Amino acid sequence: MSLCKRLSISTVLSINCQVVILHKHWLTELEILAMIFAAAVHDYEHTGTTNNFHIQTRSDTAILYNDRAVLENHHVSAAYRLLQDDDEMNIFYNLSKDDWRELRALVVEMVLATDMSCHFQQIKAMKNFLQQPEAIDKPKALSLLLHTADISHPAKQWDLHHRWTTSLLEEFFRQLSPKYIQPEVSFASQAHGSQLELLVTYDKLHLTAVLEADQWMCRPPGN
Repeated sequence: MSLCKRLSISTVLSINCQVVILHKHWLTELEILAMIFAAAVHDYEHTGTTNNFHIQTRSDTAILYNDRAVLENHHVSAAYRLLQDDDEMNIFYNLSKDDWRELRALVVEMVLATDMSCHFQQIKAMKNFLQQPEAIDKPKALSLLLHTADISHPAKQWDLHHRWTTSLLEEFFRQLSPKYIQPEVSFASQAHGSQLELLVTYDKLHLTAVLEADQWMCRPPGN
């Protein structure tokens, strides 16, 4: 099984844990369906390369999506195209027009928000929302939950986290080229090949703030 398929399964399992906590007092059935579907397709037809690699190499996919959230746009577009082209696979066939549109809007927003270039902007926006909980933008909150699930492997057991990171490093280094040096690869190289150093740096940069916001949203009502 490919890295992207394993990651999608892991993300679905992680998002399911959040749904169990939230569904009783905050999520509608349609929103739950949107979250699980978005988690399942958020890496559909992943190329094993980064957005920046597509942009720097001027790939057809980058040209199609104008260098913006290249892979994320492709994941959600390809998934919906699959449903549209095959009635037997269209699990949303019986949804009303309004429900279909609401679900699609949520799925598109959530999948596009898994673009790591949006990470710090998402954290800043959610911290601002949390100052006024009654004004939280629900789609953006759900997007942060999916993003959290997507990068949650540092919160799992060490052996699992180590396996994920090793696979990701291998993916980054496969993109090394004298002509196209990716920021991710450069970052890994600066760590002098030390996986432990890279793990700690990644966790500090990306995971701490997003888990704090995620934990706040998943708390029981009244706490």
